[in-house]
Amino acid sequence: MKRSLTALALVVCAISSIPALASGASAGSSPAGVSKTSAITVPLRATGPAASPAADQVCATVSGAEGCFVKYGDKFTAEDTASDGYSAVVYWTNYLWDGSSWRPYRAGGCLNSAGAGTKITCNFDFYENTSTNAYGAKGSQLAFQACTYDSPTDTVASCGAVKTAVNDG
Repeated sequence: MKRSLTALALVVCAISSIPALASGASAGSSPAGVSKTSAITVPLRATGPAASPAADQVCATVSGAEGCFVKYGDKFTAEDTASDGYSAVVYWTNYLWDGSSWRPYRAGGCLNSAGAGTKITCNFDFYENTSTNAYGAKGSQLAFQACTYDSPTDTVASCGAVKTAVNDG
């Protein structure tokens, strides 16, 4: 199923069970074609920023693309893993703990249009899980997914499952 990239900051392609928010995050640093839009809700930890052991990076995949969040340095990588004519893109939403619930703070993407077998890195600046955030509390999580993207038609071809990561790097 194809969907317009400009209509979504985070794309819910095959994951129709995750509802979109009516309002939400504004686009942060994002690739061309990603506009201010709504974010998606995902199952996040029910409570605030408890320390949790976690890998240095968390990855999401779909046939033709892999996207990883690298905690140290607040980076996303987007790798084009197939010669299928599509680019690889990682869409993300940053959620912050406000003292009682997780709220979407900003959303964006990391687009790799360099071709099959390439990987690019996009550097962002997210609140750390233990730092006081914009809502005056501590807690920062990211929800993201890897997708394949057709630049000429500005459409997303397919997306993988949504992954989450606590930004404790």
